[in-house]
Amino acid sequence: MVRPRTIGLTPALAGMALGALALACGAPVPPPLPRAEPAAQAGEPAPAPTTLRGQRYCEVLVAERSGLRIATDIYSTAGVGPCPLERFRALDAGRLADDLGAARVVLKGPRYWTVDRFDGVPRMLDPEPRTLGGLTLRRTGRLEFSVFEAGDMQRPYRVLTVPGGGAWVFAAGHDVHELVAPDGAVFVMLSYSAQKAPLDAAALSGLGERLRLPAGWRFRTRRLATDLRVDPGAADLQVVQDELDGAYIAVGP
Repeated sequence: MVRPRTIGLTPALAGMALGALALACGAPVPPPLPRAEPAAQAGEPAPAPTTLRGQRYCEVLVAERSGLRIATDIYSTAGVGPCPLERFRALDAGRLADDLGAARVVLKGPRYWTVDRFDGVPRMLDPEPRTLGGLTLRRTGRLEFSVFEAGDMQRPYRVLTVPGGGAWVFAAGHDVHELVAPDGAVFVMLSYSAQKAPLDAAALSGLGERLRLPAGWRFRTRRLATDLRVDPGAADLQVVQDELDGAYIAVGP
């Protein structure tokens, strides 16, 4: 039986990175990204896409350490506009860490949504626009953990639980890609990453042949005859990642 590990997370649409660990007393505070110039904020907001599916986004993680505690702020282009690849790929994580005075900067992406829409109000730790290398981002959440938890937090197929808040909708007529756990729990892909492997939407149906699935786990692709709505309400939501950084949310057995 897959036993989820519960961690205190505040929901964040960028996970959309799936959330951020609750703040702890005495935890380190990562340095903030520069505020966006007024001119960058004065223009008309980008129109909301009619569907999230296929939309690209990128993330910048800024980490600080104090003793045995690590705090990481998550910044995302999700909800701001498509991530411009040429600007994102021009970023240098080591140089950014030096410039910001951070312990570490991690670049995540590009990522692509495999869900059609989110029903609800996106929650962000700080909605104020920030800029980095020509990217406009918003701080969607904060991860906090000890150095002893760092490796375990990123282990593939580790089931975690996060608070709900809004509903994810996968539209009828589209394919969904799912992980099935040994106990029958089903996790539907929310987004995939093209960072570790040159994945695109067309390659996802064959992803099971590339994943090193743990014993008893299965990968499948199916076409929806009706909408699939994942709405945990006030209940916790279980999440998992594969080794290529694909993100999945639980929909039940």
